[in-house]
Amino acid sequence: MVWGSQSFDPISDLSDITGKVIVVTGSSGGIGYATIQHLARHGAKVYMAARNEDKAKAAISRLHSEGLGPGNGEVLFLKLDLSDPNDVRTAADEFMKDESRLDVLARDPQSDVRIINVSSYTDFKWVFLTQFYWWPPQVSSSGISFLKRGIRFRDLDDFNDEHRGELAPGLARYCRSKLANVLFTTELQKRLDAAGIPIVVMAVDPGLTVSSTTLPPNPP
Repeated sequence: MVWGSQSFDPISDLSDITGKVIVVTGSSGGIGYATIQHLARHGAKVYMAARNEDKAKAAISRLHSEGLGPGNGEVLFLKLDLSDPNDVRTAADEFMKDESRLDVLARDPQSDVRIINVSSYTDFKWVFLTQFYWWPPQVSSSGISFLKRGIRFRDLDDFNDEHRGELAPGLARYCRSKLANVLFTTELQKRLDAAGIPIVVMAVDPGLTVSSTTLPPNPP
C-alpha cells in the first residue's frame, strides 16, 4: 500500500450486493476473475462477458469449485467480442432478453468501473453500444505526477510528443496517455451530467497487482 493511501479489503469492506446485476469483461482470468469472485461471494448476479466461450465456462466452473459463499451469487456467461460492433449489439439483445436492469458495468477491471442503474430498453441499448464499443477504457495512473508542466492536447503534434531530452521519455509518454484518460473521463462525466444520463464514470489507478496475468506461467 502506498504511504497515505486508504486500503480496501473486498472480503470485509464490500457490502451485501444481493440482487445487483453486474457485467464484467476481461474476466476469465486475472483481476477480472477475482472481481467476479468477490462480487458473487457478496450476492451479486454477475455476467462474465467474454469472446472465448470455452475459456469463460472453464473459469465459471473454477469459480464454483472454489466456492461462491457466503453470498452465493450467480455467475453466467455472456458472449461478447468487443472487436465486432455487430457482436456487441447481439450481446446487448441477449442480455436484455433475460434482464430488466443493469447496476454495474466493469469493462475490464484493470481499466474502469461504471455504475449505471438503467432499466429501459432504450437505455440498455445505448449503454451497451457506447460503453462496450465506442468509449475507450479509462485507466489512470499516479504517474501523471511525474509529468512536466505545460502539457497540451491541442493537435496531433501534442499527442505525438516523444518527450525527447527528458530523463525517461518512455515513462513520460505513458504518463501523458494516463493524463489524457483523466481529462477524457472528467469531460465525459460533465456531458453525461448535462444530458441527465445516470452514469458515473471513474478513471482508476489499478496499481501493481499480483494476478494470473502478471505472474510467470509457473510461479513457485
